[in-house]
Amino acid sequence: MKRASSRDRAESLSDPQLLRDYPLDIFPNWNINAGDPYYVKAPIDKLGDVAFHIRTHITALILAGNTATIFVQSFSSPGLTKLAFAFSQLGFETFFFGLTVIASWLFDARLGRLLAALLSLCFFVSGAIKVALSLPRPPAPPAKRLSEEDRDWAWPSNHALVGTAFPWYIWLYSSANYDLSFAQSFLLLAVLFTWNVGVAWSRIYLGVHSPCDVLGGWTLGVLILFVFGGFALKLDAAYVAAQTAGDYTWFVFLPAILLAIHPRAWPETQSYGEVVCVLSGTMMIWAGRYFRLGSETPYLSLHEANPEAPAADYLLRMIVGTFFILLGRIIAKRITLAVVAGIYASLGLPYYSYSEMCKRLDSFQPTKRFTARMRFRPIPGGKAEPAADQIPYDIDLPTKAVVYSFVGFMVAEGCPAVFALVGI
Repeated sequence: MKRASSRDRAESLSDPQLLRDYPLDIFPNWNINAGDPYYVKAPIDKLGDVAFHIRTHITALILAGNTATIFVQSFSSPGLTKLAFAFSQLGFETFFFGLTVIASWLFDARLGRLLAALLSLCFFVSGAIKVALSLPRPPAPPAKRLSEEDRDWAWPSNHALVGTAFPWYIWLYSSANYDLSFAQSFLLLAVLFTWNVGVAWSRIYLGVHSPCDVLGGWTLGVLILFVFGGFALKLDAAYVAAQTAGDYTWFVFLPAILLAIHPRAWPETQSYGEVVCVLSGTMMIWAGRYFRLGSETPYLSLHEANPEAPAADYLLRMIVGTFFILLGRIIAKRITLAVVAGIYASLGLPYYSYSEMCKRLDSFQPTKRFTARMRFRPIPGGKAEPAADQIPYDIDLPTKAVVYSFVGFMVAEGCPAVFALVGI
């Protein structure tokens, strides 16, 4: 995509309609006043000097990685850049969620449920820390900005965190539950190791994370892996044994509690929206069993239900299931967005759409990369922050909660009921 020139930026940022929709006294944008210092407020700043020292020390570690980033990028080539983008795709929530769907529908339904729960835990931890600290991505230059995946705060790297916990939980689960030969185990180990290392390398190579971000994500991923591994099977046992509405209460309340305690910052970033999507989807993957749609027992994967099923049935499951989910998601999003906007308007509440704002501002969004103008303490005489009642509600958040709850329900109950009905 062609980048906007500085002249285009000036024209866009002076667009009267754009400034009316996103007034600077409500939507801070430090990209506009290029020569002025700006204060990046973070939830942790409530701790005073302790927060200041934590943020400045970790930022120093982020900047210390510039030399390593430059070295990694010194080997850049068109081929390596394509490879880095390919590995980077293996760290997005869409890829992880796709793996949970494949596991649930085709190979091992229990593994699919557990991967969904692990994904939620990883995204919550990563998103909460990112927002709480609001630490910058490496400056470019000296790093080359090979990717535009830098619209969110940096530490820890969510790619590195989930890209560590996810593949290695698959390894632990497979080793404990499947009778793999030495060759199969070695092949699986090689694939998972390459996945983990490749994702971590791609974030540094593309210039979107420093080695400090990646190491932080990797460390947290290992810790989450150990913690989750200790209670994963107990969690699934509770799911299988659940019978009454009370038994399913925790599968609803726990995600709701995590969303409630997740730190929030202004201006908003994409972290909280991603956590809403993942937690809502996971909630209904687990709680949707309460409705027992078409079966009194949890649905099995195709391989578990029929090990002799032809390959065509595996393909048909994915085609039919994906069709229903995508179609339902489109319809649910349009209806829910209109309803939510109508409710907010009728109550006289200020609102906006974060996704729409990102599209309109594009590269003019407040940079999340380090600049010499960045400050971690309020600037004396600086611009006053908007009052809490002036900050608009993001209508994307309740919309995502509804839409991805629907998606989670379809993954665990709706689509399996369709598969049983049509015999695939």
